[in-house]
Amino acid sequence: METWEFDVLATLRRNGKPLTAKQLAANVMIGSAALTNRVDRLVARGLVTREAVPGDRRSLHIALTEVGRARVDEVVEGHVLNLRKILSGLDHDDREELDRLLRTLLVSLEGTR
Repeated sequence: METWEFDVLATLRRNGKPLTAKQLAANVMIGSAALTNRVDRLVARGLVTREAVPGDRRSLHIALTEVGRARVDEVVEGHVLNLRKILSGLDHDDREELDRLLRTLLVSLEGTR
């Protein structure tokens, strides 16, 4: 799975409900033309659907299909297993220290976006 595919599918998965194209574009931080291209490709592969928003002919809802949900869950599961393998050399205290340091780093980066 390519990074852009995971980004779109994981965003939909995290949300747990269909998003409008505008909402999805804002969440994955890309323009509408790029999103249209990506959604077209994911629709063609059966990973997402695109449906009109009731009462708003200009908006579309984009949602995961069951195949799309299974695919993103599979990738996340593999990622979690890989992280466990990577961190297996650290004991509990080391993992807590790493967690604390990463949290500090994330907080310090918050305003740099």
